[in-house]
Amino acid sequence: MNISNFILTVVASLSIGIIIGYLLRDIFSGLKKFYRHRIQKPIYFEEHMKKPQPSNQKNEYKS
Repeated sequence: MNISNFILTVVASLSIGIIIGYLLRDIFSGLKKFYRHRIQKPIYFEEHMKKPQPSNQKNEYKS
């Protein structure tokens, strides 16, 4: 293998690796965003949407 073929192989491999890396990064970040917004339940809404339970006890101290 001469040097020009080696350099061509290295350039092609690096180019394909960079393109695949960027595509995989975008795919994984999109899947993570989809999971966080559509599948995972938001904690904020669960805490504030609970209705307070009526209490039948008086707030008096027992002596």
